[in-house]
Amino acid sequence: MTETSPSGHPVSLTPACIRAILAGRKTQLRHAVREPSDGCPLDQAGDLLWVREGWVSDPHTGSVRYQPDSGEEASSIPWQPARTMPPEASRLHLMILRARLERVQEIGDRDLQAEGGMWRETAPPGEGDREGFGRWWSQVQAKSGLTRENNPWVWAVEFTATRHPPAGAAAAAPPPA
Repeated sequence: MTETSPSGHPVSLTPACIRAILAGRKTQLRHAVREPSDGCPLDQAGDLLWVREGWVSDPHTGSVRYQPDSGEEASSIPWQPARTMPPEASRLHLMILRARLERVQEIGDRDLQAEGGMWRETAPPGEGDREGFGRWWSQVQAKSGLTRENNPWVWAVEFTATRHPPAGAAAAAPPPA
């Protein structure tokens, strides 16, 4: 792998997931599948995922801005969808440590913590982590129909994250602790 062209497979994540990874809180992700007999679509232990996220390239400087880093100004920026991000613009790489198949409702307490708590960004008062994760999961998966209530099969993927500068960028900050 080179700094400018990561090998491996792309994975698109929500802005909340990116923020949790950058803060060092998220070390697992779940990928819903309709047919559990197939292998993990994100690959296997030792493989690399490069993260796609909402982005925009500054036409004057060529630098890349990332949607999860933007605050109030985010609505005025013409963000490109994560699925359009080229590999060389990716700033995060995830090395798969393990992947296991389970039902989404089987998530354990330790795994809830490793999911990073993204649901807390929009949690109503008094909502627990299990309920919050279920609400968040169902919102993210609403279009696919693979909501928590349907209890789909998921690949629970444990990873370590490293931060890489996109092509032409200054040196990256160290990865989260």
